[in-house]
Amino acid sequence: SFFPCFRLLLLGAMQLKSPLALAGPAALVAGVSLAVASQLPLSVLRKKFRMQVADPSVPGLKPAVGYWGILTFTISAHVMTVRRSLLAGLFSLVFTVVGSRMSAAAVTGGVGAGKTTVCQLLQQNYDYAVVDMNEVTRSLLSKDHLFGLSQWWICSVVGKDIVDPESGEIITDVLMERLSADPELQMKFSNISAWCTIATVIKDILVHRLCEWRQNVVVDVPPQMIHDSSLLRAVCSPIIVVEAPLQSRFHRLLTRDPSSTEEEIELRIKVNDDLVSGTPLSGFQVENSGAQSLLADKIHELVTQPTGAVGATICGRLDY
Repeated sequence: SFFPCFRLLLLGAMQLKSPLALAGPAALVAGVSLAVASQLPLSVLRKKFRMQVADPSVPGLKPAVGYWGILTFTISAHVMTVRRSLLAGLFSLVFTVVGSRMSAAAVTGGVGAGKTTVCQLLQQNYDYAVVDMNEVTRSLLSKDHLFGLSQWWICSVVGKDIVDPESGEIITDVLMERLSADPELQMKFSNISAWCTIATVIKDILVHRLCEWRQNVVVDVPPQMIHDSSLLRAVCSPIIVVEAPLQSRFHRLLTRDPSSTEEEIELRIKVNDDLVSGTPLSGFQVENSGAQSLLADKIHELVTQPTGAVGATICGRLDY
């Protein structure tokens, strides 16, 4: 009975010959627009609840998120015209589908733990699309990165004279020289790099999950990025942490980079371990302590668990 009364009050307010007559419809349009747009982040959160990787600290959050869409449609159907309520429902559906596809598993871990090897096994044996965050970061200075927006943003802060007029690419030496001379500029560049990298990762996830409609997508992400970015943690579900004994990681890094000293390698391992230990939502661990064949067996066990366990979250047997 509340909604018909609210509708009559709204229609009565619209008949008033005063500026206040627009307040009711304006508030209604703003409220419904906000409710419709909120379907995008809420659908990401609903997917976390379905995969049982989110642990809400607020009591009643899960049912509130689940029934928000129904409440939105009910209000819009009672207080708006049929055409507008259908339009609101259509946009809500679009936002819901996009949000439900805007998620992918993430593999992280300390340096030398073998997270790239895990991603390669998922790609080779289970047809996963891999989004490598290190490759995204390395291509940040390219003129084609993120449709040219990254270069435009960097040049607007650092200066347009860092671009080679012939190739159109950023001159790395000039950029590094300018950043080293100005710590404040270096901080701004780091923030730009982080935002452009995360935006590119989300774009790549949507390309694989929405445009190509692939179920299996995994992000190879350094622990520092997953630790610092709440947006990245929201998109990446579940987060898989690869662990390995300290001695194994030390030998892998020494083989990978023979020019580094033992002290430098130990420092890199310590810094990364501190970040991994503080990484939120690290719901699954993979121990990489032996040969690659043993690691492949552990990945197979992780992926092929029954629906409702880890296998459902990794393999992508989800809604939509």
